[in-house]
Amino acid sequence: MVSREKRRAMIEPGHPKLSLTRQCRLLRVSRSSLYHRPKGESAENLALMRRIDELFLKYPFYGSRQMVRHLWREGVRVGASPGAAPDALDRPAGHLPSAPDYPTAS
Repeated sequence: MVSREKRRAMIEPGHPKLSLTRQCRLLRVSRSSLYHRPKGESAENLALMRRIDELFLKYPFYGSRQMVRHLWREGVRVGASPGAAPDALDRPAGHLPSAPDYPTAS
């Protein structure tokens, strides 16, 4: 099997008899891959990944939530919803919200 890169290199945009669509179909290459240029990671994201690697080496037992809490304490705002603090960070460790009082049948 020929690698994807080699198959992409075989495509000739100005071929007199085969359109790009046909060439892509014959070579089993997605046509959009001819135009897509992947973006590299931002410097900020690379620095964050480097910091996460450092923390993981120091605290290999951290899960994703604990890693997020640690980064938040360092002032790095990460998480599922940027700009909003996770609820767990607003409460002291080990504190759970109490259950609502429901009327009981007597």
